[in-house]
Amino acid sequence: MSSSNIKHNWYQTDDEVVLSIALKKLTKDDVMVEFKDRSFAVTANMPDNSVVTFSRQLYSDIEPEKCTFRVPSMKVELKMAKKTRCKWESLEEQEKEEQKHNKIQKSPDDWEKLSRDVEAQEKEEPGPQGEQAMQKLLQQVFKDADEDTQRAMMKSYLESNGTVLSTNWKEVGEKKVDMQKPEGVEFRKYGN
Repeated sequence: MSSSNIKHNWYQTDDEVVLSIALKKLTKDDVMVEFKDRSFAVTANMPDNSVVTFSRQLYSDIEPEKCTFRVPSMKVELKMAKKTRCKWESLEEQEKEEQKHNKIQKSPDDWEKLSRDVEAQEKEEPGPQGEQAMQKLLQQVFKDADEDTQRAMMKSYLESNGTVLSTNWKEVGEKKVDMQKPEGVEFRKYGN
């Protein structure tokens, strides 16, 4: 019997995937299961002396040492512990790849058109303006900066209560950064 012809179904919780494989009249002694990080293999010695193997590459990682199986009279049931708590879109990795291809299926001829479409969309939809543009710029500078520059930005901003932003760690790292009030503004402490 081909493993593709074997009936099976599955469901999941946050922590595990439970797979039922329709193999009848077996005992636990007739079944061997091997769990790996992202796959499993079930080998069953059937009552008619044939051997059936059912294996799959899984959608995501499991913890083999926490996986178990049992063999009630009408099926083989696997309980596979998920390595990360996430929702699986499918049982198998192959289905995952097919879903990716269905979402983005562009041929090389389409790339030029896609590029033109993106450029046109950017012209139609202006980017962030004012405060949003400044926030986006500062986030980009911080993200692309080296560790010393990031450290300087965080220290200067925090110590000055948001009034100073420096990218020079040599200058900022040596001393406390004082608050610099904008012209015409008076600072007051809360509660006074």
